[in-house]
Amino acid sequence: VLTFAGLSAVQDLVGLKSTRHLSLCAPAAIWAGSVFLYRDVAVLAHYLVDVATALFIFTLVGLPVLAMATHLLRRVLHRGGSSQSSKQPART
Repeated sequence: VLTFAGLSAVQDLVGLKSTRHLSLCAPAAIWAGSVFLYRDVAVLAHYLVDVATALFIFTLVGLPVLAMATHLLRRVLHRGGSSQSSKQPART
């Protein structure tokens, strides 16, 4: 899911019609990054113990809470900006 979200963001940023070309390059980039970042077992263990736990907690708790807060804020701002007198009655 995160890979698809990243590819969709790059697609929107660059203006591509599809993610087909990006999906061919993404696995190679992820593999090269993993070889570069995790050279030995000690570095990987440090990542899993210290970083991954906080990342998982933020992903499972922080992002949904942030999404709900953003939704609530947008609803409040949208409701405050519209007035009842500007709405027109529905046509039948």
